[in-house]
Amino acid sequence: MRIIGLAVVVLAVSSCSAIKLGYNQLPDITYWWLDGYVDVREPQTARLREEITTLHAWHRQTELPRYASLLDNLALLAAGPVTPEQSCAAFDDLRTRFTALTTRLEPAAVWLAQQLTPEQLAHLKRRQAENDQKWRKQWLDGTPADAAERRIEMSIDRSEDFYGALQAPQRAAVRATIAQSRYNPRIAWAERQRRQQDLLQTLAQVRSSGMNDAQTLAALRGWLDRALNPPDPVHRDNARNTLREGCEGAARLHNSTTAEQRDRAARRLKAYARDARELAGIDG
Repeated sequence: MRIIGLAVVVLAVSSCSAIKLGYNQLPDITYWWLDGYVDVREPQTARLREEITTLHAWHRQTELPRYASLLDNLALLAAGPVTPEQSCAAFDDLRTRFTALTTRLEPAAVWLAQQLTPEQLAHLKRRQAENDQKWRKQWLDGTPADAAERRIEMSIDRSEDFYGALQAPQRAAVRATIAQSRYNPRIAWAERQRRQQDLLQTLAQVRSSGMNDAQTLAALRGWLDRALNPPDPVHRDNARNTLREGCEGAARLHNSTTAEQRDRAARRLKAYARDARELAGIDG
């Protein structure tokens, strides 16, 4: 899911040259990312690289033009004030593209899930534990004020990619959003643990039960649905609140910007749209 996110975010956070370089290298990045998690074995390598290359070609031809249209729409939206509903609508558009990508991934995911050995699942578990240590250090160790300050710094850094240096009113808007947030990192941690354990159990079941393709696909779809829609209502509410607050915060910050800052954001979004079309081989 992180690589899927990278495929989307790479069009929204980097310089133009970095976007093109990063996107063209995405097949190798994806392979090495997967290898880091499941320790890909030699018999799996050729098929996995082929699957990734095919996916990348599909994404370039089919999805990049859609991203370009989304970015064009965001550029138009950036010219004026926005509402939280408009911010959430933009997120919904990206979620639609995420759904298209995960659907396209299904055959490859079924094959890979059926190939994983007990040793590879153990490797995945160890990698999860390593990432958990980093997550805890960033969001749970220290005081709540420390975590809030890190969230503020990250939000300001992302915002300045688009708007340029934030002025005092905009920094105040960011701080107000974080101060009012109901996001609970301990609830997020518990859901993270549940989701990771659920993945390990799902993959182990695929292997131990000798599932066929249809059964494996159903199992993977079930895990993804539980990952995106947590079964526990407390965790589900935490995720929904975080999304809603993100939409409200984005609108609040944007509406506090100057005309020059909005123009800068719109120009960057248009440039990203142009890059997406160039990467897709579309003229104009």
